[in-house]
Amino acid sequence: MRLAIIADLRVEHTRRWLKQLENCQHDVLVLSTYPYPVKSKSIKIHILPGIFRPGDSFVKSSETKDEALSWKQKLLSVLLRLEIDIWFRPLWHRLSVLDILWQSLAARAILGRFKPDIVQAFRTQNEGYIASFTGIHPVVLFIWGQDFSLFAKNYKIHQWLTRKTLRWMDGLLADCQRDIKLARELGFSAFKPTLVLPGNGGVDLARYSAGRPAYERSRLIVYPRGFSPYLRFDNLLVALKGLLENPQFMDVRMILLMPPSLIERTRKKVESYGLPLIHVEIKPFTDQASWSHLLRETLLIVSPSVSDGTPNSMLEAMACGALPVMGRLNSIEEWIKDGQNGFLFDSEQPDEIEAALCSALSNRELCENAQMINRKIIEDRANVENALPQLFDFYHTVIQS
Repeated sequence: MRLAIIADLRVEHTRRWLKQLENCQHDVLVLSTYPYPVKSKSIKIHILPGIFRPGDSFVKSSETKDEALSWKQKLLSVLLRLEIDIWFRPLWHRLSVLDILWQSLAARAILGRFKPDIVQAFRTQNEGYIASFTGIHPVVLFIWGQDFSLFAKNYKIHQWLTRKTLRWMDGLLADCQRDIKLARELGFSAFKPTLVLPGNGGVDLARYSAGRPAYERSRLIVYPRGFSPYLRFDNLLVALKGLLENPQFMDVRMILLMPPSLIERTRKKVESYGLPLIHVEIKPFTDQASWSHLLRETLLIVSPSVSDGTPNSMLEAMACGALPVMGRLNSIEEWIKDGQNGFLFDSEQPDEIEAALCSALSNRELCENAQMINRKIIEDRANVENALPQLFDFYHTVIQS
């Protein structure tokens, strides 16, 4: 099979998929919407031209480093520290669609020479748009968590382009059933094939091993999501302040994982909420080996999201025995049953976040039972070894249909 992928190579989810595809015995071409130094002996890589590209400051990656930032990325890091991005980001999300004009022309020319059997776009904005503008079939789209619930919902230009893109697609992949349902509502045909897979292909169970039993773990909470418009980070800080003021939880520690460019901004915000830095540690995103080690020692992970798909950090935590305490969303409820294998809360309500954390910290028996339940869920539904066979079976289904 000749497979062409349109993706953003900066994003760690994309690079994890590519690592799996390197030994797939198929001819793979990647058209990246952003330059990133990825080398592969078996995969051909082309960088599409672009102007409205914000650098790595917004990207969650364990490999982002301050010293490697370009002048554009350094400028954006300054804007992030000054919190100017609160006003700047919505404008950028609108302007960035202009890149699809020249990127789709370049992609069409390259794909015309490559002659793929199928094209796969990772993410709707802007990679799915580009795939649809090339005019090529068959083509499939892998939806990511914010594509519909954030971009298509809040920006008219993205809603229009998303509807156009979905009508063009011959198949659809998502990391949760909720997004398949939303895609149908936005115009994707009910007669075209779909598949639900974890966002980065699943969890490597050898790398993300079970870790310590819950009763041996200290009361450590990890927040692994960085900053984003769909995360109620301020509400989490309010909840943490209330938690740490309770004498029952004076031994609780919290680790906040952030892009390097946001660490100083995060420190100032934590201090402004009166949280003692002796209890709250702010660290950059780590590599996979360090991340899996941290999860094997962590009691809870927390994510106050108001819009999300299936977070990979949540699946990895479930594999390693860290209990998920998550914002209550339909996509999360596909994995977590409140009070059984995790806790759910309304991310808009700091009191609910605090109550969920208190319940989880106070119930070691539930944490221990959840470790076995969650490991089995990952083995059955999110094992990385099952991802590629399912993906290529899906490709064949789309090609035949």
